[in-house]
Amino acid sequence: MFMKKETEELTEDVSSSPLYSEDLAPVPASKRTWSTWNLAAIWVGMAVCIPTYILASYMIRSGLSWQVALIIIGLANLIITVPMVLNGHAGVKYGVPFPVVGRAAFGTKGIHIPAIVRAIVACGWFGVQTWIGGLAFYAIFNVLTGNTGTVGLDVGKFVGFAAFWFVNIYFIWQGTESIKWLEHYAAPILIGIGIVLIGWGVYEGGSFGMVLKQGDQLGKSSAVMHTDTENNQQINITSLVDKEGKLKASSFQLSSENKGTGTPEMSDWIPLTGQNMTVDVSELLPASLPSSDLKVQFKAENETGLVVSSIIPVTVADPSSNSGSTWTFILWLTAMVGFWATMSLSIADITRYAATQRSQVTGQFIGLPGTMI
Repeated sequence: MFMKKETEELTEDVSSSPLYSEDLAPVPASKRTWSTWNLAAIWVGMAVCIPTYILASYMIRSGLSWQVALIIIGLANLIITVPMVLNGHAGVKYGVPFPVVGRAAFGTKGIHIPAIVRAIVACGWFGVQTWIGGLAFYAIFNVLTGNTGTVGLDVGKFVGFAAFWFVNIYFIWQGTESIKWLEHYAAPILIGIGIVLIGWGVYEGGSFGMVLKQGDQLGKSSAVMHTDTENNQQINITSLVDKEGKLKASSFQLSSENKGTGTPEMSDWIPLTGQNMTVDVSELLPASLPSSDLKVQFKAENETGLVVSSIIPVTVADPSSNSGSTWTFILWLTAMVGFWATMSLSIADITRYAATQRSQVTGQFIGLPGTMI
């Protein structure tokens, strides 16, 4: 019976071809050593990152419940895994990366355009991740030395960026086997840290249900400006409360930039009288200041001293908006699919090292949707 081979291996010497490159050459069968675990582990390493948490938290901030956010994350990553394994098929079968696979569609010269575009996107993503990693180095250094970090840019943050950049470049320079080794040992640590963080949150919050209940507060804007029936601009202030229902902040302050002088003008600190209160903008700030640029900051005093929140923009109410609409669901679903869309194009760069199709399909379906959820 005729059986189709799962993988193909180049047997002739094509090194003299002008299209040949050692980096783009098919991976020989002896070096296709990535197993199901290796493919799943690399997705654990890529998915467990700060931008992932940021995207998920912004869903909550936009007004979606944690249940809907989880549904979007699960559905979107199941969707993107389909083209991921389909495009990864060629990598396993022929052992070639994306720039070679793309020659079938774009030609030997045309492929340079999508390859360069993909590289530019990768540079941006690498920059974002490296900056956040550098901030982690910066924060760790401050904790160890007892220093206080700054809100803006400083030399220490750029030193952290450079240090994290060198760590990344080292593993890239050592090749894919070093990345495979790194993810092999890092994935269990990342999963373990995630479990520890969940346990810490449950312990500090009192219960898992309490943690989720507290999270519902994040779906509400801290400050929303609207116009009343007499055309006065008012702001609804919503403060966070702890698990016992006590206000986490004691007062708040409004600010806006004076376009004439270029300096911010701030109101006095206004005591919070409850979780929800309404204030008149004209009574707190000069009418000449632009109301479209208002910001709010909260302050609390506890046993550890004075604590201030980050400065956040005041949301302008839109009566026609509906945060729970189908359109919002579709927008966030698209954003989550787009999170790994570029990887689905160039996934052959990784799957070319997989031993079998089963390994790449199973590994990616376990590693990507599972870790993201």
